[in-house]
Amino acid sequence: MVQQSFFRPEKIKILETNEVFTDPLNSKNLSVLVREKDTIPLYKQYYKTNEIKKYKAFPVIIKNISTKILKIPTDAKSVDLWILNNTQFRYVRNSNYILRGSGLQKISYFELKPNEILVYSCPYFKKGKHTKAKIEFGTAESKEFEISVDENIIRKMLHEGFIE
Repeated sequence: MVQQSFFRPEKIKILETNEVFTDPLNSKNLSVLVREKDTIPLYKQYYKTNEIKKYKAFPVIIKNISTKILKIPTDAKSVDLWILNNTQFRYVRNSNYILRGSGLQKISYFELKPNEILVYSCPYFKKGKHTKAKIEFGTAESKEFEISVDENIIRKMLHEGFIE
């Protein structure tokens, strides 16, 4: 009963196009809600071994608040986590994957109808200092929230050039 009310019983249909998307993903058509105190699973399959591992994550809920059907790209840029480091918000990630492409492929996407939601799993960082953070999807941003981040992760990202 609950599943019928809140979840699609069918698979999400992935579509392809060569066209550039005309509707920007911004705060006029999307709402971004972070539930940083909740815990949901995040499953990752490793490329070389096909091993599936389960991690702890917090949910990021993205809702289409417009009256249009939005095209949501399936590429690597989706949910971005920004943390306050000193006086500036900086993009960070809690994974070390790299996606490569030729740029000649079609753009894959799925459709998000009005009032539909997406739920992303954003992995927790190891415990450390508390800092402010925010989530960005397209150019739509969440409200700021508190998150715990191990300072060694930040130092490593600075050293490897992931953040400035």
